[in-house]
Amino acid sequence: MTFREVCIALNCAKDIGGATVRKLCDFFKNLDGLDQADETQLMSVQGIGKVKAHQIYAALRSDNWKRELEFAEKSKVNLLTPADELYPLRLKEIPDPPSALYVAGNIMRMTSSCIAIVGTRAPTAYGAKVAFDFAENLAYSGYTIVSGLAEGIDTQAHRGALCAVGAPTIAVLGSSIDCLYPKCNSPLAEAITSNGGAIVSEFPFKRPANRLMFPQRNRIISGLSLGVVAVEAPDGSGTLITAECAADQGRTVMAVPGHITSLQSRGTNRLLRDGAAVVCSPQDVIDELSLFKQPFKSQMPPRIIDAYIPPTPKPPNPNLSPDEQKVYDAIPVDGILLDDLLTRCGLPPQNLNLILTRLSIRRLVSSDITGTITKL
Repeated sequence: MTFREVCIALNCAKDIGGATVRKLCDFFKNLDGLDQADETQLMSVQGIGKVKAHQIYAALRSDNWKRELEFAEKSKVNLLTPADELYPLRLKEIPDPPSALYVAGNIMRMTSSCIAIVGTRAPTAYGAKVAFDFAENLAYSGYTIVSGLAEGIDTQAHRGALCAVGAPTIAVLGSSIDCLYPKCNSPLAEAITSNGGAIVSEFPFKRPANRLMFPQRNRIISGLSLGVVAVEAPDGSGTLITAECAADQGRTVMAVPGHITSLQSRGTNRLLRDGAAVVCSPQDVIDELSLFKQPFKSQMPPRIIDAYIPPTPKPPNPNLSPDEQKVYDAIPVDGILLDDLLTRCGLPPQNLNLILTRLSIRRLVSSDITGTITKL
């Protein structure tokens, strides 16, 4: 087996992670032909005992890696390993790089200047607006926004980036690429890949999300990025794991200050207490990364981002399709809940979600934490 085939085979085994593969690389120097090693030789590697050696031995004798390659080709998904030239160099630097990366969309996007924007799945209106505005303005400034496609802050970060015309974004999943989670963000994932971005996962096909997979994927979000911006997170949030990964990887950790009485800001405020950089604007993020010193030049008009201000309604886009116009016209001035909008429009839920994503990308509608959809 080649180095690439070995990486894919080991990645298919649930209990063999990137750190183990790195130990094997350090010991054997070249993983070409590792399938010829017996369990005694594998146990010679520091940190690999009898159980782990047997798992590696069994994984290298399974045909799972062949099925992964076949399924990837049929699904038009790129499968990268550390043996491939296009594998992101930033990920090679981290202590436990993924043995394999499944990428739908533009694989070159991972080599660009990336900034991670992360936070809670249940943000306040303030947090949602900050995430959207930071992502939009940083994307206009040439950065690729990385997040986890989760509901809440992640969703707002991806949407904000997409609103910056021609500014792609990267979503790193806590599931396999064919078991996308959450399902409600399938239209958003489609918008990401169709606009030059990428959907990324380290998990083999047919691997649905579970709670243990999200902390594991967080190291990839930070690993791909030059720095991580934590927008809003309560104590115990996975956002704090991402920040910890970023610090361990030598990335810049930044946080947006929140109200001291807000439960949703306890985690981010603690990050600030522990030394994370305070960022109150996109320019603060750029200054912290110290990539360049010229003033921030966004193509967006100046906006206040430290408070929620109801936006001024806009007339509908004349280029809307009949269904898009129907949905737009069905949204009252004071907003409407998704279930009520479904009843009013009479469209299938999947179609309505796709239309709402398109309208959101065009900055015609938005939704808040209560699920209320309003016109912008």
